[in-house]
Amino acid sequence: MASTAGGSRDCQKKHYPQHKEVCRQLGALFVGVEAVDSGTDLGRVAVAKQDFSAGAIVLAEAPAIVFEEKNSYIDLFIKYLDAPKQIQESILDLQHSLPPPTPYEGFSLQYRDLQIEQEMTQLEHKEKHMLTMDIARKLVNISELNAFSYVPGGGSQVQVNGGDEKSALYVLASKVEHSCAPNVTSDITQLGMVEYQAQIPLNEGERITYSYMSDIYRHPRSDRRGFLESNKNFTCHCKRCSWFDECNPFKCPGCGEQAMFEGGGSGRYKESTYYCLSCKKEVSDSNESILSQIAMCANFESGLAEVQEMLQMGDLDMAKETCLMIYEDIAAYHTSQLHWLYPTVWKLASETYASLACMFMQNQDMSPDHPTVAECLRMSGYLLLLEAKWTEQTISVIRGWTNIKDAAIERGTCHTIELNQIPPVSEVIEGLASDTTPDSAVTQSIYRAGLDLLLVRSLREDVAKLFEKYWESLKSLQDLNEGERTWIAVLIKSKGGDN
Repeated sequence: MASTAGGSRDCQKKHYPQHKEVCRQLGALFVGVEAVDSGTDLGRVAVAKQDFSAGAIVLAEAPAIVFEEKNSYIDLFIKYLDAPKQIQESILDLQHSLPPPTPYEGFSLQYRDLQIEQEMTQLEHKEKHMLTMDIARKLVNISELNAFSYVPGGGSQVQVNGGDEKSALYVLASKVEHSCAPNVTSDITQLGMVEYQAQIPLNEGERITYSYMSDIYRHPRSDRRGFLESNKNFTCHCKRCSWFDECNPFKCPGCGEQAMFEGGGSGRYKESTYYCLSCKKEVSDSNESILSQIAMCANFESGLAEVQEMLQMGDLDMAKETCLMIYEDIAAYHTSQLHWLYPTVWKLASETYASLACMFMQNQDMSPDHPTVAECLRMSGYLLLLEAKWTEQTISVIRGWTNIKDAAIERGTCHTIELNQIPPVSEVIEGLASDTTPDSAVTQSIYRAGLDLLLVRSLREDVAKLFEKYWESLKSLQDLNEGERTWIAVLIKSKGGDN
């Protein structure tokens, strides 16, 4: 990796005379990434300057400016005016040509312009004359789409003075575009350095993409687009959104297979039209069967939201019973485990069982090895392993490694979350893909499952096998610090022993 002193080694050799002040200001590590014209409304985007293997750090960069939002643009304007001219030019280079945000309740472009004008008059800065209305609008647009927001302090968040939420803009990192099937993950160190890590092998010239939202794989297209339209002011047309809505299969009214998907506009497969990959039947979004299934999913989703409220209120027994009942209905209705409802209910049920375990240990002074607690922890870990397995399969479908039709019609083997019916943890571990899709979403579920299971002494050997199976991914998981990686290595070496 290149040195941070005055920019990267390549930067020093080739461009140092032109932008030495920028490199000195940023303290950046440019690792094989450059900005190029996308030829679209996105403007300039980041691409790989070289080939990268999965797990490699693609870019590490410090903020160009860090500012406070607090429903005001004043600090953004001040930090921009305080920055060197080269940094100002680099920030304005983040400008895109996407359509302006769509007005919604409580917001309009006219109101935003009025707020910008008012705050410009309140601005006290010796260089305020350099901030025109056009530049101010650009800065606001750039910050809304390209800024990173963080809460200061804590493991993987930017470390800045004060205790309020901060936002930051980066010269290169802010040029990385969104995708619902990202090829990198992003992380922020305690010093404010943003890092992008390759999730799959990257080729020279390939555009770098990451997800602007969490849990990206278990959300159907409508949810993903809704979030991005509300929070980032654009409609996503990434490769995944332009394909079949793979995690939202419907039961075909013709053949009965749950292998019918809405098209995404790619090729002949149009949005608002549903295509059965089994019998080739096509129906519109006004089809009675499709509308009925959409309504049923909405009911399931509403029920799961009620379970979440029960958890927040501490009504754990009711949350567990309701979650189990909803799961049984989902399993009876959806034959394809590609459906996004499965990982959603598994994650919620895992949270419920983990909360029950904590309650038993705190209120009834039970140890983790007490049968009641151990079963709750085993259940919580098991459900997270199911979530990991689902994510592996979904990523494999998205990447084209698994045929979507085959995955859709394959009958699931885990249609129960009753304690007395779940298979041994060792059997579930054997069914996992052994690091063939080392995506951080999978690895995070594996790690959380291992933490729950590790509390039960009789399962430590299984956890050691699980972590050994995913060691290459765990080593590079950005959420872990060196101490956590060390104890995982010790656990693996000792095969789950007390050492």
